[in-house]
Amino acid sequence: MHGMDEKKYRLLIETSPNAATLIDRSGIIRIANQQMVALHGYENLEELVGKDARELVSPKDRSLIKRHIKMTLKEGIVRSEEYTFLKKDGTEFPGEFNASVVVDEKKKTSGFIFITADISKRKRDEERLARFNREIELKKQELQAFYKKINEEIARVEDLYRVFFPRVFPDVGMISFAVYYKPAENIGGDFYNIIRVGDQLMLYMVDVMGHGIEGALISIFVRETLNSFISQQEKEHKELFLKPSKALAFLSSQYNKQNFPDDYLVSIFLGTLDLKADPLTFTFASAGHHISPILSFSNGQSLFLRSKGLPLSSAIEQGLMMFSEEKISFQPGSTLLFTTDGIIEENQRGKMYGESRLRQVFADVSYLPPEIIVNAINLDYWKFRGRPGGQDDISLLVMQHTPPSKKIFSYNSKARLLDLGLLKRKIKEILKLYMTDTDELLKAFQEIVCNALVHGCRDNSERTIQVDIFIHESCIFLTVEDEGEGFDWYKKVYKCSHNLSGSSRGIAIAGMYLDHLSYNEKGNKAYLVMRRGVRAKNLLSVFS
Repeated sequence: MHGMDEKKYRLLIETSPNAATLIDRSGIIRIANQQMVALHGYENLEELVGKDARELVSPKDRSLIKRHIKMTLKEGIVRSEEYTFLKKDGTEFPGEFNASVVVDEKKKTSGFIFITADISKRKRDEERLARFNREIELKKQELQAFYKKINEEIARVEDLYRVFFPRVFPDVGMISFAVYYKPAENIGGDFYNIIRVGDQLMLYMVDVMGHGIEGALISIFVRETLNSFISQQEKEHKELFLKPSKALAFLSSQYNKQNFPDDYLVSIFLGTLDLKADPLTFTFASAGHHISPILSFSNGQSLFLRSKGLPLSSAIEQGLMMFSEEKISFQPGSTLLFTTDGIIEENQRGKMYGESRLRQVFADVSYLPPEIIVNAINLDYWKFRGRPGGQDDISLLVMQHTPPSKKIFSYNSKARLLDLGLLKRKIKEILKLYMTDTDELLKAFQEIVCNALVHGCRDNSERTIQVDIFIHESCIFLTVEDEGEGFDWYKKVYKCSHNLSGSSRGIAIAGMYLDHLSYNEKGNKAYLVMRRGVRAKNLLSVFS
């Protein structure tokens, strides 16, 4: 190396804050600094200068040297390569180096400059971090397993809780029912029941303040206590006549014996329907159930069933627990809607859904069969909220004094075999018996069936389409159900006017022809209702 170049490189290396060396092409150290001496545990520069640089590398990594020399010659520089280095006493330590070529006045490579650093602390930190990440991952797996177990247990509790709800309704001829229940969490604090006791029906709806397992347990307590009350009354009275106020008083007494925490509030609306009375008489009482049921009459008028009484609470003295009792005739054509505060108190953008809106929606559809009334209320509620679900438990129970709807036609076919033209002709022949004009209902039917075929049965022509026709006392309705996954139908119904494409177009057209169109919550069963143009006498003859 030329004298001027050596002086320049010596100055560069000796003034470097890092451990630095200049090595010739044969691998011999020509220049080093004190940091390099200290890094490898030597006493002075004389011990390093003239030494083969490969001796500073652990034997297990020496095979890498040749490859990195070639890389440096090719690229002119290599960065952040890691070796296991040796100290003078043979101790190994992890290190990192950068290398660059040194050229002479003829632009030929005469050696290499190495900048080396001890990365022991960084490696220890990396190992600690890796160990910490492994521990975190282990804890994550443990938590996932724990949550999976908890969710499985909650699912089992939810399944068990659902067992307490009525699966079938009492068969009472002229009385029909429909219910809807959607907890805010997996398990909710709402509960309802319909029980036939002799010549009476007992109906009640429970709302426990709070959600989750605690609310469910209290609801079960209410159910079992009322069952106990009924059994007690049956033993004590030959001619059983259940009084709602007495049932609530018994329930309140038993509740206060349990020492439930003071922060629980339980509201209940309880009524009995006397099936022997003419007209039917509905007697009711309330324990703090501030969302009064709505009774809609056949003439379109409606009223709230209000009754005084405090909610069940360990914080309220038993002497204050008195329940007034009211009566009202349940005339043919009347419909009762029971609910809790979940829908009423839903708040969106500072505006509550409210009792008046629910009353109006119910009044508009109270002539429909109970299951469709439930759909219509949900549809309006979801429109208000912008999506299904709710901040609180949602419960609806509809009781109607009309004969249950009668099925007069049923059809089932795989999608690939369905002959829509033939099916329409069959349906038209049936509808002509009950309607003055079938065209609009059939046009709507065609759109909904096509929608089910194209969207509900897409990718699987083996899926089936089920079509049923029902006669209700005041209308005709058809159901079209497919085996698909369903869809967010409530968005289509309310937003299709802005997007008449795809399934939105079919729903929009069908809706224009019908008096009412809705789907089940899943979105794979449509309800097509027609009231206009029906022959009322012919409808009534079905039930005679």
